[in-house]
Amino acid sequence: MSWKTLLVAAFSIGLAGLSGCLPIAKEVATSYGNLRGSTDGKISIFLNVPYAQPPIGALRWKPTQPLQPWQGVREARHNGPACIQGGLPTDSFVTSEDCLTLNIWAPATPGPHPVMVWLHGGAFLFGAGNEPEYDGSALARERDVVVVAVNYRLSFMGFLALSQLGAESGNGRSGNQGYYDQLEALKWVKQEISKFGGDPGNVMLFGESAGAHSTCLMLASPLANGLFQRAALESGNCRMLASVSQAQADQVGVAFLTKLGCAAAAQPLECLRAKTPKEILAALQIPPFEIFIRKSPAEWAFLPSIVIDGNFLPDQPMTLLAAGAKPGVAVLLGQNKDEGSLFTELRDYEADAASYLTELQSAYGSKAPALAALYPHAAYPSTGAAMAAVFGDFFIGCPARELADVLNDAGHTVYAYNFVQSVSGVTDGMFNLLRGKNTTEIGSHHVSEIPYVFGKASILGNLDTAERKQTAEYMSSFWSGFAASGNPNGAGLPFWPAYTKAKPDYLELGNGFASKSAYRQSYCQYWAAQR
Repeated sequence: MSWKTLLVAAFSIGLAGLSGCLPIAKEVATSYGNLRGSTDGKISIFLNVPYAQPPIGALRWKPTQPLQPWQGVREARHNGPACIQGGLPTDSFVTSEDCLTLNIWAPATPGPHPVMVWLHGGAFLFGAGNEPEYDGSALARERDVVVVAVNYRLSFMGFLALSQLGAESGNGRSGNQGYYDQLEALKWVKQEISKFGGDPGNVMLFGESAGAHSTCLMLASPLANGLFQRAALESGNCRMLASVSQAQADQVGVAFLTKLGCAAAAQPLECLRAKTPKEILAALQIPPFEIFIRKSPAEWAFLPSIVIDGNFLPDQPMTLLAAGAKPGVAVLLGQNKDEGSLFTELRDYEADAASYLTELQSAYGSKAPALAALYPHAAYPSTGAAMAAVFGDFFIGCPARELADVLNDAGHTVYAYNFVQSVSGVTDGMFNLLRGKNTTEIGSHHVSEIPYVFGKASILGNLDTAERKQTAEYMSSFWSGFAASGNPNGAGLPFWPAYTKAKPDYLELGNGFASKSAYRQSYCQYWAAQR
């Protein structure tokens, strides 16, 4: 895979830019001290804004600690570092443990404006809220909303559970640090966003992939009650990570201790905290493309999980949602037409049906014969295309429909979508170039909706045709309108019907914006029966 790693690194250099400063300095007084951002008279930007104490030194792996005041004026005109990355390749070239920060884009008008809080994706292994593709300037300028993008701890820095950490905490709980970061960010927004023209009583939490999964958990967690009034989940759900008990999570931590050579130390936590991030990465030996080439959780160098810790999550997330957590929060959710392609595109497959069955057995065990009948090899242009269809339904599409049903039963207003817009950009070009044997074009893939939501072309996709520009116009209007009112519909937009379990309508985003019903009915019935 080394030549592919080098090629992706070359493409990734284009992602390393900063969100540009605007020409005029602007100061805002927060409860913790003054921030110096920038403005052009239409929007104001504040970058690298801290929302919690840096999780460094003795605070490494501890639950998020509240922010402390500072003296003087803190510069907020340049991006800060991403959190330590736990996956390769990554476009975050500047990283640090001192990373618990926000980027804020706000209309210059007084407000109060609806607030959209973004949680980035990246499988909890890599990514950052300050990546250029999450620049909220277009939404702030054109849709009159405040956009907040959040950094949170990742991978082995954000999801490590250990009995020693539990003993240190005094309550036996550990793990879930990245989720506690997100909670602290939401608390900061509730307390401080009015100083930036935002309405703390009208907050939408939204995210993609790992960020959507996090949004789902925030819907379920009692600790997030009252922190947001809407939620939008793009290509993510509560089932994307395994839920484990505290004891099970602690056992994964023991394996981590062993890899780092700290299991036999007199003070294991001191041993761990003395390791630099570079030393930890070297000990884990994380391979490139792990997220795209691993077939089994056992193959991952470090795989984050959800700890049912009795605090952030007192029970399984779907159980909490079914019991009626936050029923007043309206939810927008959906998936992209070709969700599975990104996760199968770099693998090599044999062309024949027998090999397809073998691939299914390797990935899905005893379900393979039923899956081969439901997704027959002959119905797809290649083995890779068939595998992509299976994975897309299993991992994202059908869990989204299950979630919509559970939320509707529990009293939520739900709007569902399927993103079908044809896309073009650096990301799909790169993956199409790196395609493995017997795969197909990547299509409307995972992450490809993001430029349309933010209304801004990026490495994830171009807005280079009249059709793509129109789709972006509609989608950024849908998302910002939903943030404002809990209903995406508005003047001049295609009608978006609400989703109910009895009438499971959804809107196709792109290609005419047609209303459809009963998304992938027979496939999702199969996957629902496996839960």
